[in-house]
Amino acid sequence: MDVAWSLTARKGFLTLKTPGLAPNLFQARNTLTQRMVGPECTGVVKLDVSYSTDGKTWSKPSPHVPLRFDTGKFFMGSRFAIFNYATKTPGGSVAVDYFRTRATEHD
Repeated sequence: MDVAWSLTARKGFLTLKTPGLAPNLFQARNTLTQRMVGPECTGVVKLDVSYSTDGKTWSKPSPHVPLRFDTGKFFMGSRFAIFNYATKTPGGSVAVDYFRTRATEHD
């Protein structure tokens, strides 16, 4: 679905667009995932974007979201995900500067 992403809309960024509707994250078509490295790892994503759930009030994403490595719920293990989807009106986008992941080393 080439209309759902772009590497040229903004130089140096990956832009994920919402050309259609999705009822939930599991059905969002423009989702990029990266398998987590167990038992512990860190992922950092830099976005140039604010978000809105109603198209009127805009917020900045949380700077830190802890995730738990959980193979009990999902057979394939937990994954980091970068996504953008719309449930009511298509047309939004997110600009992704970078995504980095690394395993946490313990002594």
